[in-house]
Amino acid sequence: MFKLKNFWLSGGRLFWAGMFLLLAVRFMECTEIKPAGFFRIDYCNDGQLSTLTISQMRLGLKGNITEKYQFQTSLELTSTSGPNNLMLYDAYLNMDWKYFFLRAGQYKYRLGLEQSTADDNLELINKAAVVLNLISPTRDIGLEVAKKFSLPFSPELYLSVINGEGANKIDVNQAKTFVGRFLFAPLKDIQLGISFYDGSVSSPTAVNKDRLGAELKYEKYPLLVKGEYLTGQDDSRRSYGYYGTCGYNLTKEILALARYDVFDPDTAKSADTAERWTFGLNYLLDKDIVLQADYENKQQSTTTDGLLTTQIQVKF
Repeated sequence: MFKLKNFWLSGGRLFWAGMFLLLAVRFMECTEIKPAGFFRIDYCNDGQLSTLTISQMRLGLKGNITEKYQFQTSLELTSTSGPNNLMLYDAYLNMDWKYFFLRAGQYKYRLGLEQSTADDNLELINKAAVVLNLISPTRDIGLEVAKKFSLPFSPELYLSVINGEGANKIDVNQAKTFVGRFLFAPLKDIQLGISFYDGSVSSPTAVNKDRLGAELKYEKYPLLVKGEYLTGQDDSRRSYGYYGTCGYNLTKEILALARYDVFDPDTAKSADTAERWTFGLNYLLDKDIVLQADYENKQQSTTTDGLLTTQIQVKF
């Protein structure tokens, strides 16, 4: 008995460690793995403070295990909510089956247009206020089923069942949160969609959380037009907002943008609605390097604020 125990404490551990290494090597040989991520260097000036920052740094891996199975992981290295500014963002498996698509793990659930767009593909530096306030947190743990139908108007359907507590958090009750997005194209280059979020959140207090949105996107070079409307209810508090963005490619490398967005955090209160104009100019230095400059003018009640931001984004 003593000898057997010593085997598991010494040689047994070495055996299983060796088996793990062999499996890892075999996995690497059969899997195409690539780095995936981006970082952003910002300069901001609001008239009172002028500063350079590394506003975002995301690092991850993605790979094809087989033709039908892919994975992706990512860490957010500038997260103020994680220890040492480090937070697990994505860790999911994609399963591309014959009749539908499955995604399982921690991922960015699809609710509206801007939330469903990868952060490094957004045209303006800052998201619309309604998206920042009503879609948070942006990641959760769950399962997504998706299907693109070969039918007139090219319909697409995305349905998720998630914990509803946010990234890296377990569920604290029996209820689950449901998220859905439906898209269709009534005309060429035009896509319309509706989305919903039905669930609850326990932190900091238990609150029923519902969202409903509509979206539109028209994109045909050199013109881009998009917008969405989103309403939310957290128990008895109601809020809403919307935005409209127009972009025009002056050249293949230069994109000029203008956005108007509105957000009312509580419809029961007066004089708290914020309106903002954003004007932007993007210059594509390389296919994965973009220089951006945005000016924002925000009005809320009797206050007007201006913000100038320039940014270099590098994708890899």
